[in-house]
Amino acid sequence: MRLCKPSLQVDTQTRLDLSLDLLSDADAVKAIASGFLPERPSDRSNLGSSLDAFGVDGLLELPVAFGTIYLGETFCSYISLGKYSAENTVKVTIKAELQTERQTTTLYDNSAAPLACLAPGQRHDFIIRHDVKEVGQHTLVCTSSYTRGEGAAGEAPAPQFLPQYFKFLAHNPLSVRTKTRAVGSECFLEACVENAAKAPLVLDYVRFDPTPVAVLAAPVLRGSLPAEAHDEEPLGDYVQSLQVIDAGCAANFVYRLSSAGEGALGKLEIRWRSQLGDSGRLQTQQILAAPSLSRDASLAAVSLPASVPVEQPFPVRLRVQSRVDAPLRWLHLCAPAPGAASPPGGPHAPVVLQGMGQRALAEMMPQGTQDVEVTLVALRRGVQALPALQLTDDVPGRLLDTLAGSVLVV
Repeated sequence: MRLCKPSLQVDTQTRLDLSLDLLSDADAVKAIASGFLPERPSDRSNLGSSLDAFGVDGLLELPVAFGTIYLGETFCSYISLGKYSAENTVKVTIKAELQTERQTTTLYDNSAAPLACLAPGQRHDFIIRHDVKEVGQHTLVCTSSYTRGEGAAGEAPAPQFLPQYFKFLAHNPLSVRTKTRAVGSECFLEACVENAAKAPLVLDYVRFDPTPVAVLAAPVLRGSLPAEAHDEEPLGDYVQSLQVIDAGCAANFVYRLSSAGEGALGKLEIRWRSQLGDSGRLQTQQILAAPSLSRDASLAAVSLPASVPVEQPFPVRLRVQSRVDAPLRWLHLCAPAPGAASPPGGPHAPVVLQGMGQRALAEMMPQGTQDVEVTLVALRRGVQALPALQLTDDVPGRLLDTLAGSVLVV
C-alpha cells in the first residue's frame, strides 16, 4: 500500500478503485449498490477473505493503477509479503524495482540474504522510498521467489516466482519560465513559477544558487521568499509570509546579478507543500545568460540632441570602442544597401545619412576609442529610429556592430 497523508478532497470513485477489482465480482457490485463496501482483498491476490491478509483489507491494498504523484515528491510504499497457505516456504527472496522510460532503480533486494523460512501466518514487511525525478509512466515491480513442497526423487524443489506490477504517472507540478536581460555590466534574471497542479500549492521558498561567475548582487526584488527558517517568527507572521499559488496561477521573481559574464548563471531551487503538508522539491537546470555578440569593436551614439526638426540636418557624434588587445585597421562606417536591411536602413527610412554612404576610419589602438561625427536628416515626425549604420572590417569581411537608438523629431 502507498504511504501518504490524507487528502482534503474525497473522491468516491477513487475509494472504489482502492478496494481493487470489485467490478469483476458480481456480488461485490450488488453490495456496493446497497451502500456496503466489502472488506476483501483483490482477487488477483488469490485470497478468500481479509483475514488471510492478516487484517489488511482491500482498502489499504495498492491497486494496479493508482493516484497522482508529482515530480519532486517522495513516493513511499509499505510492502507486506504474507504466507497464508498451510505449508512452509524456504529461501524466500524479495525484490522491488521502480522502472521508468530511462532507468530501473532497485529499491529493495534481499537476494544476498534470503529469508530462511516463512511459516504459515508469518509475514515480512518493509518500506520503500524513492524521490520522483522523472515525469511519465512509472512501474513498481515486486517479485518474490520461494521454494515449497518436495521435488522429484533426488531433485531439489523448483523455485516459484510471483511477480506483481503497479503503475502510476508522475506529473510536473510547476512550470518554470526564465528570462535574462543584460543591463550594462549587470544581468537581471526573471523567473515565473506557475502552478500546473490541480490544487493550490504553498511555496516554502524559491532560492537562486549562482555559479562562481555570477554574483548575486541583491536578493529577490519581487515576490520575496527567503530560504531561511522562520523559527523565531510568531505563527501568524509565518503564515502571512507564505505564498499560496492557486491552480493555473503563477508567482514572479526577479534577481539582480553582477559580474554575470556569459554561460551558466546558476539554478533555481523551489520547495513547496501541497494539501496537508506533503512536501516537494524541484531544481531547474543551469540557467544560461543571454548570448552576447562576440565582436572586436562596438558602435554607439554618444551625442544625440533631445529633439530635432523635421527635414533639417543635425549632427550626431558616434563612438567606436575597440575590445581587443591588438591594433584594428581597415574599419569602415557605412550605410546598409537599400533593401538589405530592416526599414531603418532602407530607402524610405524616417532618418537617413547625409553625404557619403561609407567612411574609412583611422587605425585604432588596442582597447582604444575613436569619435566620428555624421550628419543625419529626419524625414518624419515622432520618435524615429536612427539609421542602421554598420561598422565593418574589410579584411575578414565581417560585420562588427550596428548602430541602435532613436530620436524625437518635431
